[in-house]
Amino acid sequence: MTETTTIVDGEFVSLRAVAAELCTTPAHLRRMARAGDFPPLLRVTRKHYVVGREAFAAWKAGRWTTEATARAAIVAEAVRGGVTNRRRRLAGGRR
Repeated sequence: MTETTTIVDGEFVSLRAVAAELCTTPAHLRRMARAGDFPPLLRVTRKHYVVGREAFAAWKAGRWTTEATARAAIVAEAVRGGVTNRRRRLAGGRR
């Protein structure tokens, strides 16, 4: 039995096809997406997910950044002095 690649409107690709290309399981990719390390998934049916073709291509090429990576870049910029925090805590815990 051959598995077919499901493409919906040319903008999405099946998570099974992506998992086969990356030699991993769809469950692993779902966990990665929940953790923010993989592009967001669209749930089509109870067991069928798709991922945006452009988002997957960008992730695969290394241009896709996770929330943690973006946060680390902001902290690094703040350490260099590029970002200032305008909220200051006053003595006694008042704001």
